[in-house]
Amino acid sequence: MNKLETFVIAIRHACEVSASIILLSSCVVMATSSIDLIAIRNIGARYDFPPPKQTSSNVTFTGKFTTMTFESDSRKLIFNKILVWLNEPVTKNTQDFLLAQYDANKIIDPLIRLNQRRGITNNLVVIIDPGHGGKDNGAIGPRKACEKKIVLDIANSVKRKLECPKISVKLTRKWDSALSRTERTNVARNYKADIFVSIHINSARNTEASGVESYIMPGPGFPSTVGNTTDNKNSPANKFDSASIQLAYCVHRQILESTGAIDRGIRHARFDVLQDAPCPAILVECGFVSNSAEESNLTKKKYRETIADAITKGIQTLVTPAPGVAIISTPSTVINSSLAAQPAK
Repeated sequence: MNKLETFVIAIRHACEVSASIILLSSCVVMATSSIDLIAIRNIGARYDFPPPKQTSSNVTFTGKFTTMTFESDSRKLIFNKILVWLNEPVTKNTQDFLLAQYDANKIIDPLIRLNQRRGITNNLVVIIDPGHGGKDNGAIGPRKACEKKIVLDIANSVKRKLECPKISVKLTRKWDSALSRTERTNVARNYKADIFVSIHINSARNTEASGVESYIMPGPGFPSTVGNTTDNKNSPANKFDSASIQLAYCVHRQILESTGAIDRGIRHARFDVLQDAPCPAILVECGFVSNSAEESNLTKKKYRETIADAITKGIQTLVTPAPGVAIISTPSTVINSSLAAQPAK
């Protein structure tokens, strides 16, 4: 079992796995098109949040460490001021706001439990994947800034900053070389990777579009954030969904805080490098090269170093213990530990 996935399972085990409560039939209030829905008030009760503030269009829970706002008829969740796209829109009946059970178990629960992360002291293998390369330039900006060159520079910086005796960092490409998507995930497989981060630069016809997006896999049977109902195939990579959302949140939040970029959210897409990844995996779009201001930033070494710092700190945040939480040294000890009796909300 992957170390990061073991880490996530350990948190859930030590805190009485939420699925054992959330999956109770009494919590499932409706099933629509094979999607089980639960009342959002049950989520608040599960984690002992104070009574929420509710309007006709949204509901907000506020705890000591966590604030989360759900919008009716929307996939948007604002979690501690970070935009997270759910797999399924929140709906509303005459009494309750309703949330997909999968989102409760694989997005809400892992995010709340980040405040109980115990850290990992075992050696980790992190794969950093600079997108494109060779004849594939990726996105090209109006002033000819080239994605494949920008992301390679960022990736090299992340390797230099993150690598230490406990963390081994490998790049899928070290120079301007072409790699297939299969070859990229095979690097992760060959090194028995614990974390996979693919780095990209965005582009759009709308030259005003700007900001940072991070991607994880959609849940089984759910469409991509910008997909359709036929884009819903399952993948073995879905077994890493809990760890991937935690990784995405830590990295995405750090990039936003470090750069001041617009938050376009943690999204879902079945990119090949995500659905074929043998470990928790994310794809980060670090800005829009089609936007003149962001292209200018991305061509500056200092800004690229800022992004590399943020990715590094995001990964380090995930694998180090939360304040006041004891460090656990081995996966077996983690799984058998019961120090964290209740998730910090």
